[in-house]
Amino acid sequence: GTAGTDYTLNILLEEEIAGTKEYTAACRMNPVTKIDSIQAVFQPDWGENGFWEVRVFAQEPGDEVNYYLFQLYRNGTLLTDSISKYMITDDVYFNGNYITGATAMYLDNSDTAQSISPGDTIVLKMSGITKEYYDFIFQVQMAGFNIPFFSSPPANVYTNVSHDAVGFFAAYSSSHGGTRVKQP
Repeated sequence: GTAGTDYTLNILLEEEIAGTKEYTAACRMNPVTKIDSIQAVFQPDWGENGFWEVRVFAQEPGDEVNYYLFQLYRNGTLLTDSISKYMITDDVYFNGNYITGATAMYLDNSDTAQSISPGDTIVLKMSGITKEYYDFIFQVQMAGFNIPFFSSPPANVYTNVSHDAVGFFAAYSSSHGGTRVKQP
């Protein structure tokens, strides 16, 4: 894809769903700044077995309000493998400034699914997303806290797919930064 380009998804079904065979969605692919480096910092006093902070260093462009999605890989495996694990933010507090080690992600060392150890290689993926996709992720994450598990959300989650289809078509550019985790 090319940053600054609008992309369109067209779906034509063989059989109708809710009286519709054709769905469309569109999304602009926003640019993203290049990550200069990342750092893993261990906080032993946080929680039962400590937390790792994954910090990012990059020049934020400052041209307008930007929205970011962060995902993390450990030794080549995606740890943030579902929307409930995505980390999202805007640039309100650092718009146009150099990002000097802002925490992009927290990892609970008590949880084996997200813990990292010295010697592990981690890669942080930073994606420039639209405000609409940011809002969608936020709404899905808030709706995901429902009990019982399969209950409906308290309000409909925003979608950019026509005919009130469930889901979101997103196009975004990404930057990556990696490091080998050191002893705390």
